[in-house]
Amino acid sequence: ENGKKVVLEGNRRVASLKLLQNPKKYLSTAKAKILMQNIIKNNIPIDDYKIRCFIAPNRLLANPIIYERHKGDAVQKWKTGNQYSFIAEMYGKDGLSIEDICTVLNETRAKVLKPLKAYNLFLEGKEILEKEEGLIIDVTNFEITNLERFYTLDEVKLFLGIDFDNNNGELIIKLPQEEFEKRIIVTFKSLLDAERFSREYNTTEELKSLLEKLKKALFLKMRKIKVDHLKIEKIWKMRKTKQIQGRKNQIKMDI
Repeated sequence: ENGKKVVLEGNRRVASLKLLQNPKKYLSTAKAKILMQNIIKNNIPIDDYKIRCFIAPNRLLANPIIYERHKGDAVQKWKTGNQYSFIAEMYGKDGLSIEDICTVLNETRAKVLKPLKAYNLFLEGKEILEKEEGLIIDVTNFEITNLERFYTLDEVKLFLGIDFDNNNGELIIKLPQEEFEKRIIVTFKSLLDAERFSREYNTTEELKSLLEKLKKALFLKMRKIKVDHLKIEKIWKMRKTKQIQGRKNQIKMDI
């Protein structure tokens, strides 16, 4: 780009090697001096570093190389959430169509839509948790496969009031927003402890039992809110009655 080669992957390794070769260029005088002393002391070779790399003509054509390397075992394998995020960025950020992504990554349409659906639901849950509960989650640390296993049950989709557009994987919300958010919150909170979720909810029956627990928890929460609301309304009515009665007594005394 602009006559320069841009490092898309391994940029920390490249930056480290450049730093070793020329500390004074990238560090303060004091830090550069310390690094150079360590280089000499530990006899670190810095004169002739060569790095094996893949060169792509542009960022778009670099995507399949990056995707394949992290999908397999050649380098550190991405967590599922990172893989899904990568595909979602190709669609949302890079503006590629589903067909283009299939071509670039050499994947079927189903294998491209699957991560888009999961990632779109994750983003919705992430925003709601942060807004309503002050909880911040990141796709790197969130076990998105647990979410996927759960919401793919028809009963869970019905509970959440969701569906997906099979043309692009976009989330379709069928419930009023307030009700949808309540259900998303209890669902995502149950997924935060990924190890416990994976241990306790493996089979379809176990996932259905979790759904029943969430329904019960939501019902009890709504019932408590309703009771609290009725109590507040009752107190308000009692205060109002006392105020009216007080005024009546004041009028009698004046008479």
